[in-house]
Amino acid sequence: MARHLVHPIRKPWDYVFGKREPFWVIVHLHGGQRIGGRFDVESFASSDPADEQIYLEAVWVLDEQDRFLRPVDGSRGIIIMKEEIRAVELFE
Repeated sequence: MARHLVHPIRKPWDYVFGKREPFWVIVHLHGGQRIGGRFDVESFASSDPADEQIYLEAVWVLDEQDRFLRPVDGSRGIIIMKEEIRAVELFE
């Protein structure tokens, strides 16, 4: 009997975003910036074997405590490339 089974989904990125559940998201960038937004029905995250990229359909202004204040006026979303992403936080 195998001690450890290999999960059929190779990357946590694919596991989380493949569920297609809505989340509030804070993307931490390598330069220290943070982008707050909503991952919902019109959002998209790439999947393996493509590089990790995320499209957030709604971008929100964050305060210093990472609270979501309001949508960014006139924004139609944002695409964030793998090279910029340090970490992604997810909230209900």
